[in-house]
Amino acid sequence: MQNITWKDPLPAVSWSLPIGKCHPAGFGYSKNYNVHTGIDLYVPEYSSVHAVEGGTVIDIFKFTGMGTSYPDLATTHAIMIEGASGVVLYGEVEVLKDISIGQLIEPGSKIAVIKCAITNYAMLHLEWYTQGTIQPINWKQNTAQPKRLLDPTSNLLALKTYRR
Repeated sequence: MQNITWKDPLPAVSWSLPIGKCHPAGFGYSKNYNVHTGIDLYVPEYSSVHAVEGGTVIDIFKFTGMGTSYPDLATTHAIMIEGASGVVLYGEVEVLKDISIGQLIEPGSKIAVIKCAITNYAMLHLEWYTQGTIQPINWKQNTAQPKRLLDPTSNLLALKTYRR
């Protein structure tokens, strides 16, 4: 895979990076019947979410709430943007009203704000997929990592390591 340089998805706030399969917010953590397919970055509600790279919006959909896999949580949304590194999903957000499917997004552009799915518990849920992925992938417990699902840890770690 090519050397990827992402922009900070949460440039206005401080965030820490959960690393490893032993952290409940980390990539690959086993939860109930599924494995965590992304990384959760905990920040204050309404924090601005920015595109880690430029690309095309391929989908916007309800992420939590009634009619989702998480019906007991408040309604949040997700946006998927396909760029040079693949497809990035930004979940547990409220997508800006002027953003639509098919729209081109510039690197670092504000695309959403964080929305609490659980009272006083706000985060950006970030997933990364290979080019051509059109919907999130469910990773079942005790199965191999799906081939289209990528671990965003190293890209996010590079932001924390080299951030000035």
